[in-house]
Amino acid sequence: GEIVAEGPLDKIINADTLTCKYISGRLKIDVPDLRREVSNCIA
Repeated sequence: GEIVAEGPLDKIINADTLTCKYISGRLKIDVPDLRREVSNCIA
């Protein structure tokens, strides 16, 4: 995807949107320490 924004950087980064929260590091998706093994089938 492509992110397009207009205006001062501080206003963009501090905006109350999910995209800006992820870009600024206020939100993140935690990666699990342990992952399940692949079973090679769709159930």
